[in-house]
Amino acid sequence: MRLSARVRLPEWRRCKRALRDQRGSTLLEMAVVLPPFFLLLFGLFEFSIVLLGYCSASFACREAARYASVRSSTSISPCTTASIQALVKTQIWAPSATVTVTPTWASGNTIGDPVKISVSVAYPVGLAVISVSTVTVTASTQRTIMR
Repeated sequence: MRLSARVRLPEWRRCKRALRDQRGSTLLEMAVVLPPFFLLLFGLFEFSIVLLGYCSASFACREAARYASVRSSTSISPCTTASIQALVKTQIWAPSATVTVTPTWASGNTIGDPVKISVSVAYPVGLAVISVSTVTVTASTQRTIMR
């Protein structure tokens, strides 16, 4: 007849054995590393979208200033605030942003006077589909009216 008796190890030996056990350590390390990694990754995506928006606003602002500088009040088709706003909205990349265009003429729309175009774009920034706040980028360009 076989007797099997379970021998209890002292408490300190069980702790020592548990500390040597490596099961689950990879899962724990991944749980610690992945949230900051994904936060950094999504933050990089949001930053690149805002940077692309700034480049787009700057390009649209330059194009609008060029458009205004060659269409004075004496030209065949003089530029207006509405035509500049329409031009900027076709040139800018802003799928979910609020675009504000402000053209300023020094003294009317005459040859030799400066024209200043300011474009302001407010981008919603957040994680994935949750909008947390907005970031506003602004670009402005000034040119002299040529003809």
